[in-house]
Amino acid sequence: MHHLHIAAACLFNTQGHLLTVRKRGTQAWMLPGGKRDGDETPLQALVRELQEELPITMAAADFAPLGQFSAIAANEAATQVHAHVLVAHAPCSRPCRPRPRLRVCSGWHWTSRCRTPWRRCCAAR
Repeated sequence: MHHLHIAAACLFNTQGHLLTVRKRGTQAWMLPGGKRDGDETPLQALVRELQEELPITMAAADFAPLGQFSAIAANEAATQVHAHVLVAHAPCSRPCRPRPRLRVCSGWHWTSRCRTPWRRCCAAR
């Protein structure tokens, strides 16, 4: 089994909606974030990934740790994902739209529904 180490954000807008993303060609919605590059810490990787994807600037001080979680990957066969998850509040209202990576992402969604698997995120807001 392959092991993938990522950083992800429970990112809420000013209305308390949680940002989710779906990779192109997949069905699962997930938290924004991505893989660590080189010697990056999870926080450094997350700040970099979000700066590449969002039309807003987030600083490391904006985030609080939520925890570390592992699960079978939703979109990659025979892969275990190990995620450092952090929580932050984005300084934007609902119209704030991320910059999609055209070859990677097929959609972004601010959700007000706090169901599994995002319950821990919503409890942290």
